[in-house]
Amino acid sequence: MENAYLLVKPIFNGLMAYWKKEEKAVIYRLTLKVGKDDYKQELETIMIDKNKYYYTFNGLANMEYSITLECEDKNGDVIAISQEEHLRPLSFKFNSSGELLVFDENNQKATQSAGRAAAGHVVHL
Repeated sequence: MENAYLLVKPIFNGLMAYWKKEEKAVIYRLTLKVGKDDYKQELETIMIDKNKYYYTFNGLANMEYSITLECEDKNGDVIAISQEEHLRPLSFKFNSSGELLVFDENNQKATQSAGRAAAGHVVHL
């Protein structure tokens, strides 16, 4: 079985997954799980058409998630599978002064621009 190429990036309150086209695949199956190490709970499995190579999971809490991609051929056989990718969505919160703080997938102040809030900076509303 081949390794499928999957890349997952955090977005605000979600995760975006995209992958490399698998020539013999007719369907992609993307599985989202929550938790880490010994306990993981499957939240959703999405079946995606062969002509689409991305998916966005929205409305996620600031928790540890993992995503796996499986590629199926016309016979329903899994022909490639990705390694499990582990991430947290970008999140934000307001401090007691009403300032917006942006955090990355490691729960640290973000280091890249995210929406209107510049990374690692405070935005006054």
